[in-house]
Amino acid sequence: MTRVLPPRLILPLAAAGLCIAHFGLPHALRLGAVWESQAHPARVQVELQGRTVTGLLSRGWNGGFQVRQGPDTVMTFQAADPATVTYLPASGQPIPSGMGWRRVLPFVLVSLIALACGLPSIWQVLRRLFGSRVA
Repeated sequence: MTRVLPPRLILPLAAAGLCIAHFGLPHALRLGAVWESQAHPARVQVELQGRTVTGLLSRGWNGGFQVRQGPDTVMTFQAADPATVTYLPASGQPIPSGMGWRRVLPFVLVSLIALACGLPSIWQVLRRLFGSRVA
């Protein structure tokens, strides 16, 4: 005998899955983009308020940008600041084969959590609609 969910749990589980997907996925995408940019900053030349700086550009956890010129020199600016950013070509450095996993990992984890919440209720509804034809 297969176990089924009590009817009173179907709607709350489906709602929890939808809420996690609706509210969690955009944040997971932003978190992944910041994490990836911290791990692999881009070589840039930034002109901000008449000052030109060359360094490695990455996103900050607060939503701003950071240009690292050296181990101790960091220039921070926000997206709303009027800045001109020119990306410089990489100097013959190979692209790491695992590059990009940080961008998608938070998205995948939140998607799996949302599916884990919603899938049992969807399965229950399919069993009710189609009866024994759904194994």
